[in-house]
Amino acid sequence: MITMAMILTSCVMIPKKNESGFTSWMNGREYQDAFDERARDLYPIVVEAKVSDQNKVLFRAYYTEIPDGPFWFWSNHGISTETFEEIRRKRKEEGYVLIHHQPLHVGNRTIHQATWAKRN
Repeated sequence: MITMAMILTSCVMIPKKNESGFTSWMNGREYQDAFDERARDLYPIVVEAKVSDQNKVLFRAYYTEIPDGPFWFWSNHGISTETFEEIRRKRKEEGYVLIHHQPLHVGNRTIHQATWAKRN
């Protein structure tokens, strides 16, 4: 399993397109719109969140080209710990590897950003 994760990570971390790279910081709705537009050809290998100076949660992602051949990914942002754990169990059962996870403490709660990927 560790070898598979290393191979998967090495294959997916090499950006090939000019559109690859970090987005600007944006609110949740803007982030989702950018994801929906980019997810046809690219996927977010890293998803990050931060609390802005105005005490709002902002998101950004590092996009890279979807590899050739059979490849699937799931990515979430701003989800609760309970939802993250549920999704993590489900993705593991489906054969996905967690390639990035970032928890962020916001007030009295924690939100999670994560991306899973799978190659056959």
